[in-house]
Amino acid sequence: MKSLIHNDGLLQAFRRKSTLPLKELCELTGVERKTLERHRQYILTVTLICTDDYPYLQEWLALRKYGVLP
Repeated sequence: MKSLIHNDGLLQAFRRKSTLPLKELCELTGVERKTLERHRQYILTVTLICTDDYPYLQEWLALRKYGVLP
């Protein structure tokens, strides 16, 4: 998630196509494609929470504490 959120090219591709750029995420993070596919809904949800204006959800998930958000 952190790689997707902080990489402008991947984030724009995600927004434009409304799908995860799995190939690029695999190359960037070293995580297997099957693992990313298995956790796709979680990754999509947290990415949307981080990039949109959901301050209460961001606080509840403690995203700043874990370094996902600045």
